[in-house]
Amino acid sequence: MSAHTVALLAFCGCGFTPGRFGDHVTGDATTQDVDAATPGDDASGDTTAAAKLCDPQTGLLVCYSFDAPTFGATMANEGSAPVTAQLTSVSRSARAGGGAAETTSATKIYIPGDASLAGVLSMEMWARIDNPPTVDDTRVGLIDADATASAMSFFYYKRSTGHEIRFEIGVQRFLPQTLTSGTWHHFGQTCDNGTLTAFVDGVAIDASSGCNPGTAAAYGLIFAANNLQGGNKDSELTGAIDSIRIWTTVRTPTQICEAAGLSLCP
Repeated sequence: MSAHTVALLAFCGCGFTPGRFGDHVTGDATTQDVDAATPGDDASGDTTAAAKLCDPQTGLLVCYSFDAPTFGATMANEGSAPVTAQLTSVSRSARAGGGAAETTSATKIYIPGDASLAGVLSMEMWARIDNPPTVDDTRVGLIDADATASAMSFFYYKRSTGHEIRFEIGVQRFLPQTLTSGTWHHFGQTCDNGTLTAFVDGVAIDASSGCNPGTAAAYGLIFAANNLQGGNKDSELTGAIDSIRIWTTVRTPTQICEAAGLSLCP
């Protein structure tokens, strides 16, 4: 977490728990969600009490909890879009009552383009970057869609002045932020009436104009890499990803804060 984020947390009095989405489970594995009596009610195939992340919700277009006990060559979307991810060289690790996807340069998690992957207004995910970029103007991809005017992505860059995160839903914002390697961080962004708001670890760090709803209809989505179209990739993440949610509704700052596991939210 950067000094800027720490300062914002101190200012707002927020406590940060580096766990999963607040409505799934927190970093405290003993704290279960409210529907612990009915485990497995999402589509992930998990049998833990942490089974609420991908419950049907208005606007939840894409959801990947990575909670299935094993990963095969494909993984069905747990959101509303009728799409399936293709998996290559992805291993599972246990995380906060569920699972996470461990990724390397050999990993490919690809969702082919589909007309349903449109109208995106919010994106959320957890990522652990074990090997951050060290050469100026190189990057690692966390999630990436179409190379179009309505693209959407999260990237982590190395610049001569430090590191930056690229946020994107129809417009790109490069924001200075140095993340702790090997530590889980939460990324969020919303496009609300043309304003792109960027969040790191549940705290808003920027708001700027010019966004428009995102799409992955033509070239699909790549997780943990840069999308070169047609399922090709580069700028791979060595680390892990978890709890990816893509929405056609605008998530509120409170929802993003709770998703990041903060104990006090606006």
